[in-house]
Amino acid sequence: MNIDLSSLSTIYLSVVAFLLFVEATKILWSHHARFESAEHLNRWSEIKTQIEESDGYIMKTEELKYGATVAWRNAPRCPGRIQWKKLQVFDSRHVGTAQGMFEAMCTHLQYATNGGILRSAITVFPPRQKGRFDFRVWNSTMIGYACYKQPDGTLLGDPFNLELTQAAQKLGWAGKGTRQDILPLIVQAGDGEAHFFDIPEDLVLQVPLRHPKYEKFTDLGYKWFALPGVSCLKLDCGGLEFSAIPFSGWYSDSEIGSRDLGDKHRFNLAPVMAGIMGLNTETNESNWRDLAVSELVVAVAHSFREAKITIVDHQTACETFIEHFKSEHEERGGCPTDWVWVNPPGSFTTPVYHQEVLFYWIKPLYDYQDQPWKTYNFGKHFRGTLEKREIDYLKRFRHMARAALFAQRMFMKAYANRTKAMILYATETGKSLGFAKQLAHVFSKAFKPEVMCMKDYDVAKMEFQDLILVVASTFGSGDPPDNGEKFYKSLKKRFVEQGNTPNIASDKPARLAARIQAREGERNMRGPLVKLPSQRFEDPAQIVKSSDWLINVRFSCFALGSTVYKDYCAFGKALDALLGSLGAERIHRLECGDEMSGQEKTFKKWANDTFQAACEAFHIKLPTKAVVTIGTESVQEPVQSNMKLVSADASEGPHFTEYFSKSLGREVLPLKVTYNEVIAGSREAGPCTVQIRLSWQDLCLNNPVSFEPGDHLGILSENADEMVSKVIQKLNPIPSLEQTHRLMIQKEMLTIAGPRKEWVCYENLPPATVFDWFKKFLDITTPPTQSLLYDLATYATDPKEKEGLDMLSQDVGRYEQWKHSKWPTVLSFLEEFSSLSIPAEALIIKLPLMKPRFYSISSCLLSSPTCVDLTVGAVKFITEDGSSRNGLCSMYLNQATIGTTVNAFFRSEPRFHLPENPTVPIIMVGPGTGIAPFRSFWMHRAELMK
Repeated sequence: MNIDLSSLSTIYLSVVAFLLFVEATKILWSHHARFESAEHLNRWSEIKTQIEESDGYIMKTEELKYGATVAWRNAPRCPGRIQWKKLQVFDSRHVGTAQGMFEAMCTHLQYATNGGILRSAITVFPPRQKGRFDFRVWNSTMIGYACYKQPDGTLLGDPFNLELTQAAQKLGWAGKGTRQDILPLIVQAGDGEAHFFDIPEDLVLQVPLRHPKYEKFTDLGYKWFALPGVSCLKLDCGGLEFSAIPFSGWYSDSEIGSRDLGDKHRFNLAPVMAGIMGLNTETNESNWRDLAVSELVVAVAHSFREAKITIVDHQTACETFIEHFKSEHEERGGCPTDWVWVNPPGSFTTPVYHQEVLFYWIKPLYDYQDQPWKTYNFGKHFRGTLEKREIDYLKRFRHMARAALFAQRMFMKAYANRTKAMILYATETGKSLGFAKQLAHVFSKAFKPEVMCMKDYDVAKMEFQDLILVVASTFGSGDPPDNGEKFYKSLKKRFVEQGNTPNIASDKPARLAARIQAREGERNMRGPLVKLPSQRFEDPAQIVKSSDWLINVRFSCFALGSTVYKDYCAFGKALDALLGSLGAERIHRLECGDEMSGQEKTFKKWANDTFQAACEAFHIKLPTKAVVTIGTESVQEPVQSNMKLVSADASEGPHFTEYFSKSLGREVLPLKVTYNEVIAGSREAGPCTVQIRLSWQDLCLNNPVSFEPGDHLGILSENADEMVSKVIQKLNPIPSLEQTHRLMIQKEMLTIAGPRKEWVCYENLPPATVFDWFKKFLDITTPPTQSLLYDLATYATDPKEKEGLDMLSQDVGRYEQWKHSKWPTVLSFLEEFSSLSIPAEALIIKLPLMKPRFYSISSCLLSSPTCVDLTVGAVKFITEDGSSRNGLCSMYLNQATIGTTVNAFFRSEPRFHLPENPTVPIIMVGPGTGIAPFRSFWMHRAELMK
């Protein structure tokens, strides 16, 4: 019988790939089922392709975090699993050197120790790869005491670490030779050699042990480290094995007192404690060992609590485990448990002692592995210097080239694995979106920011975010903007589901924020164990008693509003209170930006302070030069080199109505003006009020138009042709007005070969003529912001004008005075600073986009089924310096002739509708609302009464 070995090899590799795919599919479906979306299908296909091409796949950070937390949930030997959802996962798969591993573990120690209020955390290094040595941490625990074998054969220190101490000495480490020397961290990065690193003293928190009753024990001078960090396990998750995963939680008192101090093969302090207590150690009938170990446990618990360091007593630990055990049986029909490990030593009174359990393993899981020093070639580590001298120059160059390539790839991986910062915004006018983009620019220096509108964000994913930054404006009388309402309601629903105030379904943001703050104030009065939104529990056993849905999320909020309104910044305040109440950790306080005074300055300060706070919270160390500010960089450089206008075919220009529908996510209709008459004042002499009728009678609509009295019509305005032409004439060079263009910008893309710059289309503008961009898309009537002044100052050729622009961009007082006295448009600004020589692409990309203006509908469908009326006051005013200014949209409608096409869309306003019963009397009071909505109310009532 002939055996084809190559065929067998192929079959074997196929089977391995298949099993890997099965395991990957398990974790994938389990992970994405939590999101209740079809997102996992695309990911499933992506993993399948990766395995087929490379016999492996790269697990996404969120999948890794999910797998690591579930592995803790599945750990049969851990009694503290009730906290499994609160595990902080540090993704360090980009690390490729021993030095990098050490630095990552130092970050872990700093985060987890947290000044004594311990936090559970795990750091995950690269997974096991075929043909390479594993990444390993040699230490059984991140912090441990050395053990020295004395000439007489006795041991000094912790006998548990004897072999590790000897291995460290073979690597060149020399301890102090005392009873409780801290061992170095010994790490091995894949194919690299093992290296030892002494842990900085400020990262090792130790507790002096003292007994509240027996002073002689205190005099012994023993101590113990606060943070238990198991670092010898591996994580089996999704078919991948991660062989270096230091994991830390917190101690139970019996774990130290009975095991570490009392066991014979450890420090063996039970006979010492028995001697202090005066017990008879000659016979077991005196139960001296049990009594002595009990007092050692008392000493440990007393010492930790006196030092205000997290520890849990074994009785509470058992009670919380039983709670977890029961909930696991209810939720998934079982809870793998190793009774020997979860039952405290010598405890017969705990509920765990009498609990029947079943010991089994399920994946993902943490598993044991061989000790790495037993197979390590120490001789290789001590290669002679003569061998190094004989290396030829070619080999040296080859190593340097490989190192450079490796460093480049590590940089790319490090960038891809940066902590993600989710920036959520809600806006009516677009101001919040602009701030959100500026915030993304700031956080891109150290994080991986993503900007998303609240209406597009899946709230179910929030618990898996590391950092959430909120920029939210308040609409109307303390209400959420349209694109923030769904997000707000979802958070409110979560708030109620966590057992909070069940009768808040109708609360507006201002009332909800006030209720949350009042409730937290009451809780704070009841005692120090109550959790405020920005605080953590001191005792982990307390955490389960409050909302912990977002316990691993950090956040900060910036609220936009105007002090003209009573409920100033109500929506932002409500979101800040909700996130805090749902367990998220506030890294920087809420800031409110007043539209009437210094809003941009307030935002700049908040953005920079929040960036610094986030770097501190995630232990990201930046050089001094990396401190970022918005719009105040020390060097101004023209940006036209990063953008260009490219000619396009006229057929590529979009149908504007379709483009607006797509970009706004609404059905925009091209309505025709069929009536436009003045009902008060004069068009020529000054301000006037006009009645405008817009019709959809000749349109082929996919859906019938539907609105109610009190709803709004959003108008997509256009700038006046004369102003557009004058602005374009100020550009240098003046672009062609008839040619269709694309605006291209240069972006840095991350590729396998490293960073590379590519030209991409500017996503905010469709292909069109420059004239159409300025007419239909760009806001040239709103006063330029300080950031815009700063950016354009570099194009001033007159030194005095440049100095003036710099001053306006930096001095808030002068800017506000300039803005309110002149209310400058882009045209008047270019005329005032006439030396500005600005390329078209530079001005286009810096100007804000025009936002829709909303008007109350002043008609009803019952009387006018194919049209809608607006009653509009055309705005005209004179500035303090005597200049004439017009309202953008009101003058656009005022001057619209019969047959003009106006792009518009309907927006429901359910809080401003008539009562369902048409016979209920109503009194209409409209301070500031105008007559428009009331006209629709009485027309609707009149039709119903016919």
